[in-house]
Amino acid sequence: MKMVHFYQRIELDNGKEKFVLKTTHRQPFTAQIEVTMNFSNDDTPSTTEFTIHGLLKEHSDLFKKGNQIDYYAGFFNADFSEHLIRHVVHGTITTIQPRKNDSGDWQLSFTMQDGEKYDKLKPIKVKTSKKIRQVASQKSLESKISAYNSKTNKAFNYWRDTHPHASDKEVKQKRAQATKKKKQARTQLSSSWNKQRKYLVNHKKYQVKTAYKALSFKPGTKGSTIIKKIAKLAGIKIQTVKLVYDRKYLKGYTAKKKTTSLY
Repeated sequence: MKMVHFYQRIELDNGKEKFVLKTTHRQPFTAQIEVTMNFSNDDTPSTTEFTIHGLLKEHSDLFKKGNQIDYYAGFFNADFSEHLIRHVVHGTITTIQPRKNDSGDWQLSFTMQDGEKYDKLKPIKVKTSKKIRQVASQKSLESKISAYNSKTNKAFNYWRDTHPHASDKEVKQKRAQATKKKKQARTQLSSSWNKQRKYLVNHKKYQVKTAYKALSFKPGTKGSTIIKKIAKLAGIKIQTVKLVYDRKYLKGYTAKKKTTSLY
């Protein structure tokens, strides 16, 4: 069976109503549709350019920026009893040119963005929770000792500045007293700090902490399963997933990259 009649169909959806334009090069479907598909290997969607010839003005006015377009193409056999038609592309009209007349041929040209724009999607993160021990609200022992030593040194320096006629013996005795105070304070501060530390250790407090980690899959997961799961969580619409080789990830897979780079 030979497929000899080329068939095209554009389905326009403006959110309120649908308009279907068919062409089989026989009455009454004689409008001509020119299609140029500009494929892209980047994360950004490709674009498709359309030019429709012989379209009535009332139908041309239905095509507006933001409308959804579905384009189908295929073939019929000689007597139109059999056909092979496929859905080629879906997208949104981004730019549209005013209807123009070229030697009696009314033309409407527009460009659409294929699919949806997902380039700003971030990697999928999974919410997890775990108990974390709260950090004890206790200053370090060295900071306490340092603060006391600084206070004692300041007091000694003040005494020395206010007693300019003190003998070397008196200054030496005053310094020795300050040193003795610092040693005693170190012992006392160490004892009290250790007691407080022991109390805090015996009265541990925990809080539930929420963390987010990259989505992971167990060993042996198929690539098609990974794609479907990530696409669903990211809100990416995929009609069908058909891979030339649906490999298994024997060591598992962790989706750390952007969603549009998932395979």
